[in-house]
Amino acid sequence: MTTVVAVLTLAGTAVAFVQSLLFPIVPLLPRLLDAPLTATAWAVTGALLCAALATTGDGTAR
Repeated sequence: MTTVVAVLTLAGTAVAFVQSLLFPIVPLLPRLLDAPLTATAWAVTGALLCAALATTGDGTAR
């Protein structure tokens, strides 16, 4: 049980860290992706959804 809690804590911390790296570049995404602001907003939403699903999958795979 302790190992499961440790793994889930580590996974949650890693996801939070990666998501915190995404937000500072949000204003730069339209220029970096050569796309309109609305399209880059969907890119951010997609990244957050993928991270949420991956974290949930990691926790229930055992």
